[in-house]
Amino acid sequence: MPHHSGPAQGGRTHQTSEKVVVLYGDSHAAQWFPALEKLSRRYGWKLVSLTKSSYKTADITTVSSHRLYEACDTWPKDDPVECAASRPLRLRGCEPDQRDAVKDPTRREAGRQGARRAGAAVVDPRPWLCPRSGGCPVAVGDTFVYRDESHLAESYVEALAPVLRQELRKQGVTGD
Repeated sequence: MPHHSGPAQGGRTHQTSEKVVVLYGDSHAAQWFPALEKLSRRYGWKLVSLTKSSYKTADITTVSSHRLYEACDTWPKDDPVECAASRPLRLRGCEPDQRDAVKDPTRREAGRQGARRAGAAVVDPRPWLCPRSGGCPVAVGDTFVYRDESHLAESYVEALAPVLRQELRKQGVTGD
């Protein structure tokens, strides 16, 4: 995944816009760059990407029931893309279970609460990636969802731009 730090690459978004969208975080945040870039061009936003692979965005100690909370990594160790390559006609066997999609729910909620306190819009992409029960699809139509065991494929993220736009509209971000 390319590392984006600073204004969107090549000045493709509106660098003088009063509306600024900041993409902040690690490689899991950076994977949303293509969809946000597309929306920034459409709405005339300035897109600033402050992302770096393996970057811990905050020094947060999570406490649950008066003890340090350390959730185990339950995401399947098998790479869904590698699985799909070895079983192209049996993709259902490659789908990670949706119950394993959130690695650390306590830390995730702490991050969401912090963003809300800062007045930032928070978008939960889980419904676009996994149904409420069963497996998370490896491919939708002819588009792979993942590029490796924990990152979305750029083409899938770009395909989600209209869905992201709807969510941002609901939150009053798009202005239309």
